[in-house]
Formats: sequence, C-alpha cells, structure tokens
Amino acid sequence: MFGKKNLPMFPVFSSGTARLLSTISGGNHCVIPLHSVMKPYYGPNFVGHFFNIKQHIQFIKLIKGEIELSDEQKAQFLSGFAGKSANEAAQFEPADMIEGKLATLKESIATCKHFVFELCSLEVYEKDGVQLHHELIDKETAAATKRKQTAGELISDIETLIGLLPEGATVLFIGPIRPQLYDTTKEEILDVELIYATLNYSTGYILLDPTIIVKKGGSNMLLPDGEFTVMGRALFFIYLYEKHFKRYANKL
Repeated sequence: MFGKKNLPMFPVFSSGTARLLSTISGGNHCVIPLHSVMKPYYGPNFVGHFFNIKQHIQFIKLIKGEIELSDEQKAQFLSGFAGKSANEAAQFEPADMIEGKLATLKESIATCKHFVFELCSLEVYEKDGVQLHHELIDKETAAATKRKQTAGELISDIETLIGLLPEGATVLFIGPIRPQLYDTTKEEILDVELIYATLNYSTGYILLDPTIIVKKGGSNMLLPDGEFTVMGRALFFIYLYEKHFKRYANKL
C-alpha cells in the first residue's frame, strides 16, 4: 500500500515529540507533512518538540501571530531555536529562519483540515505567563513554575486548542507510551493513565495509543530515549494511516 505515488495525499499538521514528528516526516506518499522532523533537523518546517497541551496552544498561537515571544523565550520554548552547543548546532537550521518557518506554517495551517497532537505529559513549566520547554531551561535559574494539570484543565485546554484550528478540521490525539502494557515489571504511571482516562471518557475526542507498536513488535521498536526505531516509525505510520488517515484519503 505504501510507496505508491498515485495514492491520494493531503496536508497534515503535527505537533509533538520526536516520536510523532519523525514518524510523520516522510509522508509515505500518503500525507503531506506540514511540521515534522528528520535528523539533521532541517524540516520540513521543523520548529520544535512539544509535550503537553499548553505547549500546543502556545505553538498554534505563535504560528497564527496571536502572541509574540522574545528571543529568550523562544530559546526556552522552541527546540529549533538558538542555544544549542556547537556540536548540536550543526544538526539545526540557523535560528534566524524560525520567523520564515512560522510564516510558512501560518499560511499552510489556514487551509489544513487534519491535525495531530501528542499528549505526553501533564507537567507544565511556566514563567511570566509563557510556556517553557523542560529540556531547554536551566531549572535552577529559569525561575519557572512547575505544576501538573488537572483532568478538568486538560479538557478545557483541548477545547481551547480546537477553537484555534480551522472550522471543521479533524483532530487526532496521540497518547504517551504505557510501559506496563508490554513489560509486566513496570507499574502504571498515574499521570499517563489520567490522560487516557480523561480523553477516553470524554466524547468527541480521538485518542490513539502508540504502545500497541511495542506490544506487537517488541522492545526493539523503541530507542533508549523513548523514540521509535526506524521499524517502529514505519509500523506507527501504518497504524496511524489505517486507524485514522485512510478514511479521509478514501474521500479524495
């Protein structure tokens, strides 16, 4: 099925961790990725990795021009911005390209009908009303406030996020990996289970669990840092396509 260039294709905007963005990157001649990542981090249009719903909201608002961030805030929020070591910098496009990427994304998402957001954490880092990225801040000096969202706040934020997207757009949520489902020595992670419970018991939201890839393919589907291996990404894309994207391709 994949690799055939005559399949119907449509744009998909994705926001999440490297696990999602690297999976969607190639498109597999099935979708046109508007925001994704492959190493080295040269796009298409890679701006940052995001883990929670508030980061997704801020990212969309930044793209749409509804908010502005200082260079310091961008460096603490956008993985594709400045602040990399000399070794890491070679993996990224120059930070001054960020504004051009945001402008491209603003134009692209205005007519996009399909969005994918990864919800991996309820932890948020905030400073002066701005969401920060936990991997990009010095937790000792950033003076960021760390807290956990409640289920009610998560649902409220999901509604806010959907309200920022084009009317009628489809929204797919990807949950975090659940280790206890493929390794009996692992215990449930309460925050992770709360994400699943909250969305599963709320009508109207589509949530897929990537853990099925590890259950079926084994632990070699994951790298030590939690990203999918090449095979894991391939299987995850097939899973996303069969469970979600395929229904829309058939209508084209």
